[in-house]
Amino acid sequence: MIQSPTYQALGQEISEQSSPRAIIGEIMDIVMRPSDLQPILTVKTNDGRIHKNVEVLNTGSTNGNSYTHYPLEIGGIVHILVFSENAPVLAIGGALKPSHVILEKGVSVAGNDSDRKAFTVRDYIMLNDGNYINLTSLNGIVLDSKKSIRLQLNEEAVLRISRYGKCGDNILDGSHFIDILFSYIKVLEDKINAQSEWIKQASPILEQQFTAAAEEHTAQAATYTANNFFTEAAEETQKATEDAQSALYMKTNGPIVGQPLSISSATAKTNSRKAINPYIQTPLKNN
Repeated sequence: MIQSPTYQALGQEISEQSSPRAIIGEIMDIVMRPSDLQPILTVKTNDGRIHKNVEVLNTGSTNGNSYTHYPLEIGGIVHILVFSENAPVLAIGGALKPSHVILEKGVSVAGNDSDRKAFTVRDYIMLNDGNYINLTSLNGIVLDSKKSIRLQLNEEAVLRISRYGKCGDNILDGSHFIDILFSYIKVLEDKINAQSEWIKQASPILEQQFTAAAEEHTAQAATYTANNFFTEAAEETQKATEDAQSALYMKTNGPIVGQPLSISSATAKTNSRKAINPYIQTPLKNN
């Protein structure tokens, strides 16, 4: 039967006495045990003794499907549990707290628009080399990393984010969405440029036609006035004014409206890709 390190250290005799105590030791070497690839330490304790084949008390599960491992490195300081004078010792975890982790005795709350950097004595903190998870008492869950945060989903897995139990929308595949959107915008661009070209060509002709019509109405108004048909003369004068305004509009705005779009859809598509946030990456739907 496999015995745990604690019982192995206590020995086989039920009457054997043990007075466990914790001391400090420095890791001198780390090797992996071939049978189960568990880390085995060589530790020098603060009483000057060298202990070899020191097992580490890491937390596993009853069915072998979960495991907690704490960082180990040569030169690191650990707590050593000593059971009796000549019994094997057991490493039960690191002895040092990072100096920059300052625990507050009180409580404070970070707003939704600010980061949470402080730690309190009520927080549950997991930290390793600048990366940490803080299950706070009042500020939710904080994940902080100086490197990268990876959420790695298997083929059938889904990342679901809900609020009050509701989750009804989806993010877009940014690059794919840009391709689809700008293929349609290219169709609109071609149509707009075609119409702009027609306006450019038609504007001088329409200007001439409106000018000629204005002159014709002006002449007709003069004829009616000479024959005392003042109502008809006023109508012709109004038509002449409208045609003259239309001619001026075509002359002024025709060249402007007739210009193609100032930026092509291809350029706009390239510029839109610059808005893709490189700090957040998501999987493509079809990958």
